[in-house]
Amino acid sequence: MGRIRLIEGDLLDQMDVDAIVATILPTLKADGHLNDAIIAKAGQAMDNFIVDNIFKPKSGDVFAIPPFGIPVKHILYAVLPVWKDNLANEERDLTRCYRGVMELSVKMGLDTVALPALGCRHGTFPVKRAARIGVQGILDRLHNQLEEIRIVCHTREQYDAFHFWLSYYGWREA
Repeated sequence: MGRIRLIEGDLLDQMDVDAIVATILPTLKADGHLNDAIIAKAGQAMDNFIVDNIFKPKSGDVFAIPPFGIPVKHILYAVLPVWKDNLANEERDLTRCYRGVMELSVKMGLDTVALPALGCRHGTFPVKRAARIGVQGILDRLHNQLEEIRIVCHTREQYDAFHFWLSYYGWREA
């Protein structure tokens, strides 16, 4: 649990990690503040790579792509479900996003990963629910190889929700 860090701030300020996590919808639409900033830094080549190499993504899938000039080794894209009162198993798919990030990170030999509070903004999940799912998904697949997992919350509400669930499972701030 000591390898999990909770940060309130901007994911793109976390460039001292092996990988950052961004989100994309099953339609391959990558919008929102984070994706706009990533694409602005990486350029059109990233957008072209995604369109040319990610076929028929399903909610919950996770893909690794090159960083296209962003100073990390990889960018992991989680295919984010959109909340509809869990009528289409969105909780299951959000759990798959978190677990998939953890599993792919281990498979790729990564040591440090920074991810946003998945589902809390553009996935429109209720924040407390998304935080519970996120913490459980991370803890389900937390591997000894991973030195540090940073959960970067864009708002205080997200930070407080993740802090609550991490504390519930015995996490203490370093």
